[in-house]
Amino acid sequence: MTFHHLSIILAGAFTVASCLISAVAYMRQALHFSNPSEQTKILRIIALIPAYAIISFLSVAFPDAATYLEPWTDVYESVALASLFLLLIAYLVPIPEKQDAFFDRLPMKDKKGQETGGGSLAWFHRRWICVFQYVIVAPLVAIATDITQGAGIYCLSSSKPHFAHLWVCLNLYISLNPPSNSHLPTQLEVIRSVSVAVAFLSILFVYTRLRSDLRAHKPLLKLIGIKGIVFLSFVQNIIFTILHSTNALKPTSALSYNDITFGLPNLLLCIEMLLFSFIHLVAFNSTPYHVAGRSSYEGGPLGVKAIAAACNPVDIIGGVVQAAGYLTGAGNRGAATRYQDIGIEPLRYDGSTYGSAAQGPPPYPYQGPGPRAGDAERGLNRDHSQSPEELDRNGKVGRGRDGGAYTPVSAGRY
Repeated sequence: MTFHHLSIILAGAFTVASCLISAVAYMRQALHFSNPSEQTKILRIIALIPAYAIISFLSVAFPDAATYLEPWTDVYESVALASLFLLLIAYLVPIPEKQDAFFDRLPMKDKKGQETGGGSLAWFHRRWICVFQYVIVAPLVAIATDITQGAGIYCLSSSKPHFAHLWVCLNLYISLNPPSNSHLPTQLEVIRSVSVAVAFLSILFVYTRLRSDLRAHKPLLKLIGIKGIVFLSFVQNIIFTILHSTNALKPTSALSYNDITFGLPNLLLCIEMLLFSFIHLVAFNSTPYHVAGRSSYEGGPLGVKAIAAACNPVDIIGGVVQAAGYLTGAGNRGAATRYQDIGIEPLRYDGSTYGSAAQGPPPYPYQGPGPRAGDAERGLNRDHSQSPEELDRNGKVGRGRDGGAYTPVSAGRY
């Protein structure tokens, strides 16, 4: 039995196992679909495991097609990262229309963690742009890779400048293979690597900045569950690029060129996906979305509606459009007008209610026990038993599963 046949068997076994475990986590969310704004994003994140595992298995089984297939894992990776970013924002601000207001009132801090005055709206917009640029770059790089490969100008094994293969370690590439002319070739792998690194770090900055506010949602394991995949594939790509560039990996009688270039890296990814499928099973537990006494959920029969919602790319496309608006400045116009109707004065939490003050934290997220006075007034519903729209229709007063009433503080605040 050759290494190729052995790697197909192993990759197939790990792929089936990881897909089955991911299916369990996926269906648990779909069958308890009580908070679409959060669970739609969670479903997309869970689907990253099968996407990576299946494409990696196909790359092992069909090495000649691997160059065409592998870039498309990055495309879905960009969607998963954007979904994670949107999930963190949804945890912080359940109502999308109030996101800018929240960050406008969030005190800006310097590198030492000291408040510098002013809000964090511009910081939030930069993070948004940095995350959603990857959603644009990833498919463009995938298409460019497939076109150049089909045209015969994308070569993984060549280090000559006229080939379009993008090396992760650009400095290493330039030092080993200085261009013979002033025209620097398009380095697709460098573009992709820089793009994913920018998106990755931006989400990490959001988590680090608002870690205490997100603690109730246990985001660390969720971050590990997706960022671990991104980081491992990123580092693995660098390692194999260096090994190829330095000729440390060479074909032998037991390992062919395809085994070294495609088989081994993708087999490792298939194995890693099984590990991350277990992490997802724990990190994206559906228990917080179970509603006591509720026999049916919004996901429909067998979670069909939930799956359809996860497949709907409208919010991802909207995020790209919003990023373009922030980049051009169009998304900032009229911000002051939008805030006039929702009471943008800074608030201070005194242990029971929020009151106006010269300085203070935003009115949410709240980490105290039970519902907080004014949650319904601000459109918040911590236990997801009612949607914000239902609370508004009920006179901005609702009742949580624990029987605690949401009592508005004063009109004009959110």
